[in-house]
Amino acid sequence: MNICVVGTGYVGLITGVCFADQGMNVTCADKNHDTISKLKNGETPIYEPGLETLIQKNCLSHRLRFTSSTADAVENASAVFLTVGTPA
Repeated sequence: MNICVVGTGYVGLITGVCFADQGMNVTCADKNHDTISKLKNGETPIYEPGLETLIQKNCLSHRLRFTSSTADAVENASAVFLTVGTPA
């Protein structure tokens, strides 16, 4: 199954990584180009124990991808999860 997760904050990134680790093909999209660049370079923008290892593992297996183009991310998605920030 192809999944798109829009937003790569705490909720979105962890959700996407967990889906990928369960065997789904996941594309995480975010409008923040710096965050996407860091993720593509193997840097984890948030801290969660074990997250960096899971990101690397699933990127190497080609189940996890990152993009700043939401249109590209949703194009072949069977499901889309919106995990964007909400006001306090």
